[in-house]
Amino acid sequence: MGISQRRKGACGERSACHELQDRFGWRAYRTAMLQTQHGPKHNRDCDPDIEVPECPDLWFEIKRVEKLSIPRVLALAVKQAGRRCPIVMHRPNRSVNGWMLSLRLEDLPRLVHAYNRAIDQEIEKGGTVPEKGVSGSDTRDGANAQGDERAVRLCVNRRRTD
Repeated sequence: MGISQRRKGACGERSACHELQDRFGWRAYRTAMLQTQHGPKHNRDCDPDIEVPECPDLWFEIKRVEKLSIPRVLALAVKQAGRRCPIVMHRPNRSVNGWMLSLRLEDLPRLVHAYNRAIDQEIEKGGTVPEKGVSGSDTRDGANAQGDERAVRLCVNRRRTD
């Protein structure tokens, strides 16, 4: 991999970290920094591209490329994630859609559970649910954000009782 490709990957990882911070208020950091801090013996192949302490059960694989083979990248993430929920966060250059997530349908309940857990922890600390969290709209009021949160929880709770 060339220097420009590594630089683009690092830029994509930083951008993904900022997006998670802006949208959900989650602290995210690049795990490539661990390799620098802990030396070359740190096993980079076993780390997600970014870590989100609020969602430790999620495995983020970050890709910023024009053409992406989602099945190939998702299969790699599944293999590396172990027991964690593999998520591919990807964005083409100059995309009008912004960042997107890809995951297996069977992992959707795990993603919702991790999101709910992060929200619960934030509320326990006295924080609030981010207004951009669910739909990405900046114009939402807090009541609508809480309503969406309840809708997500309701869907998950219904599944558990069926």
